[in-house]
Amino acid sequence: MVAGEDRDELGLERPRKVPGHRAEEALRGPRDRTRRDRGVPGAQFAERDLERAEQTRTQAERELAEYREQLAKARQESNGIIEEARTTAERLRAEIQARAEREAAATVAKAQDEIRAERDRVFQELRGEIGEIAVELAGRVVGASLDATAHQRLIDEYIDQVSKGVAPNGKH
Repeated sequence: MVAGEDRDELGLERPRKVPGHRAEEALRGPRDRTRRDRGVPGAQFAERDLERAEQTRTQAERELAEYREQLAKARQESNGIIEEARTTAERLRAEIQARAEREAAATVAKAQDEIRAERDRVFQELRGEIGEIAVELAGRVVGASLDATAHQRLIDEYIDQVSKGVAPNGKH
């Protein structure tokens, strides 16, 4: 060797290439090393690679089919959950509406009862006032006081006539 050839530009000694050395094997790559180590010719190695690729593809297709099946099941399950939620919401809506209608009917019934009670109270109050007016008028017309029994009888007759829509003088 020439003295300048075994040194680099910085003047450091270059590593020597030794056949069969690990560095040389590392530079060739794993594929070369595998073929050489097994003693398999390149065509057979390519065929084995194709077989492995086919097996990997088949396995990937199988896994993809499983994932798709799982996805379909998950979608079906989520649709079931959504439908159940819709059914529950509809049932709750119907229950709430029925309860509101019952409460409204109860409120209306209570109001009607209160109206009837007030009407009856007012009617009784008017009945008393009308009776007093009728007795006073009758006393003026007759010119004398009536006793309590006659007084009450006249009041009841007058009120019955008024409530039936008949005027006290017999006209409608």
